[in-house]
Amino acid sequence: MVIILSFSLSLIYSLNKLYKSSELVILPNAGIGDFGIFKMLLPLILVFTVFVLSLSVFLSPLANKKAAEIKESAKIRPDYIFFKESFFQTFEEQGVTFYSEDIDSNNNSQFFKDVFLYFPLDKKVILSNSGEKFSDENNNVYLRLFDGRIYQNIDSENKDNLAITSFGNFDVLVFNPSSVEKEYTDSVEYKELRDLIVSHDLKNITEIMYRFSFPISLILMSVLSIQFSRTNPRSKKNFAIGLGLITYIAYFYLLLNIRQIEYLDLNQIFIIFTSTHMFFLALVFIISIFRNGLYIKI
Repeated sequence: MVIILSFSLSLIYSLNKLYKSSELVILPNAGIGDFGIFKMLLPLILVFTVFVLSLSVFLSPLANKKAAEIKESAKIRPDYIFFKESFFQTFEEQGVTFYSEDIDSNNNSQFFKDVFLYFPLDKKVILSNSGEKFSDENNNVYLRLFDGRIYQNIDSENKDNLAITSFGNFDVLVFNPSSVEKEYTDSVEYKELRDLIVSHDLKNITEIMYRFSFPISLILMSVLSIQFSRTNPRSKKNFAIGLGLITYIAYFYLLLNIRQIEYLDLNQIFIIFTSTHMFFLALVFIISIFRNGLYIKI
């Protein structure tokens, strides 16, 4: 949507500036109308159309799905993931108690000094001089401890059972997102094209028509932008950019609302989508006829 808006407004701005400087007046005088200019710009428009098609049909759904997964993962992370200085905190899932005398926070990273960890289930204590918090590609959150000792069997009455192990670095799992039930659902806007085609559900078919509406709208908006850009060099008033912006907002507002319709059948949805594009196609011919009379200059 942003690419289509940017491309349309850039066409209006560039051509309008040429009209105002009288550099493009030669084309109408040579019998080349708006559709002639469109044919001259067609290679560039086709490049952007193919690019928008690949984005709307293939890449954007995958990107949206990944963004939704990251948001959901961040949503289900408990508050204790962010450690507090000089404060005893308990990891609810493992029941482990954490304490650090000095914590240095930098964005999402945290670095610790004089770390204390108590594991009640395993009856052990870990002491380390320093440590850091990090996460892996699966969004698991770990504590990496450096230069410390592990004290096991600390509740044993027999001191001979106490075991002490020194380590250079030691990783402790703090949070595992797979252990938390997610509310994330696989919405149609995140599905790949082949999954939408296989299913005959109305929502999936509506999503297909919605995605293919973007390249179609780019072509129609390009023609309208060329028409809006034409202005009289002597005219003091110029509403070309405003007309392009209003048309864009109206176009995509209609498409977004059609996408959300649920109570119509497939034929009705198809007719509404087609009618929306046909309305703006008709607008192209109405503007052309209004400017050029009963014929269109090609």
